[in-house]
Amino acid sequence: LHSFPTRRSSDLRTLVLHYRPDMAVGTTLFAVIFTSLSSSWGHFRAGNIQLKTGMCVGAGGILGTFIGSYVFKEYLAQSVNLLMAVLGTFYVFTACRMGRSAYNEWRQQRGYVQAKKAAAVAGKPSAGGLMLLGLVTGVVSSILGIGGGFIMMPLLIMIFGLSPYAAVGTSFLAMLPIALSGGLIKLYQRSEEHTSELQSHALISY
Repeated sequence: LHSFPTRRSSDLRTLVLHYRPDMAVGTTLFAVIFTSLSSSWGHFRAGNIQLKTGMCVGAGGILGTFIGSYVFKEYLAQSVNLLMAVLGTFYVFTACRMGRSAYNEWRQQRGYVQAKKAAAVAGKPSAGGLMLLGLVTGVVSSILGIGGGFIMMPLLIMIFGLSPYAAVGTSFLAMLPIALSGGLIKLYQRSEEHTSELQSHALISY
């Protein structure tokens, strides 16, 4: 649930505030910076963060934001319909995933099925695997304008063996460099567009 607001905010900015989809994505990434900063500090004080793990995921995420931002700028930013289709597909997938999780939890509470334990990998998490997780998260985050916690948290639990509390706190820590780099890249891309528009108007006026 810790990534729920970031998944919805870009959609709400598009539908309610009538932002352009690309503007909604960039604005949401900037909002995630403050959310992840405050949340990661709280989890750090509570001892719920694995610093090395978060740094590895964040490092991979920074690289992913460059890739995702390039894809966004070249293929999605100027095609509103395509971007809306991508966002719509993502939200349908998220809704189905949440519905399935709620249904499985309901069945477990009713006693229809036994709760499945996460198959955690014993030993120290692989730095390469953590950076790959960050890379994928960074790409998705910079395209859809999300924090990426819904990607990182379950995988940190099931694959890398973190406890739920550590997975939540570490995800917030990793979200900070991902959101920061993605937001700054979006800001730079927007300034480039604005400069090009000004130059075009200047040439026309001349």
